[in-house]
Amino acid sequence: MSKNNEIKAIRPHRDQLLEAEFAMRTFGPILVDQGLDIQDVMKREYWTIVHDQLRRGDELIIRASDGSWSARLEVLDIDMNGPQFRLLYSVTSAGVKITKDVESLGGSQFLVKGLYTVSFNPAQSWRVVRNSDNHVCITGLRDRDKAIKWAYDQIKADAA
Repeated sequence: MSKNNEIKAIRPHRDQLLEAEFAMRTFGPILVDQGLDIQDVMKREYWTIVHDQLRRGDELIIRASDGSWSARLEVLDIDMNGPQFRLLYSVTSAGVKITKDVESLGGSQFLVKGLYTVSFNPAQSWRVVRNSDNHVCITGLRDRDKAIKWAYDQIKADAA
C-alpha cells in the first residue's frame, strides 16, 4: 500500500491483463492401436497427419484400443515437427501415474492440481473434496483412479 493507505491502480504499460492467446479444447477419446504405449503416442511423429489441427493448450484423451491404458495429454507447443506434450495423468492396470499435477499427501490422500483432495474414507469409499470451501463433491467412487479422473474432469469443466 502507498503512504496514504490507498491501493494503487494497475499501471497499463506494465501490469495490464492480457487476453489469452488460445482457448483450451479437448479431443477424445482417441483410440490407438494395440501394442502402442503412452511413450509411443507422445512422440511428435505419431501426430504428423493431424498436428495442424492441434493448438497449444489443447488436451487429448487417449485410450489403448485393448483398454490396457488411458492417458490425458496437454499440447505444450507445436512446430513443423509436430506437437510437444505434457502427460497430465495416465491410468494402467497398475493404477494412476502420479504427475506434478497429482501429489501424494501420504496414506490414501492425493492433491489434484491443488484444487481437489482425493481421499479414501471406509464409510464412503473414495471421495473428492474441493479445497476452496472443503465441500465434499462426490463420494462412493470405487477406486482412486476414478476419483482422480473425476477431479480432472471437474477442473476442465470449471475452466470452460
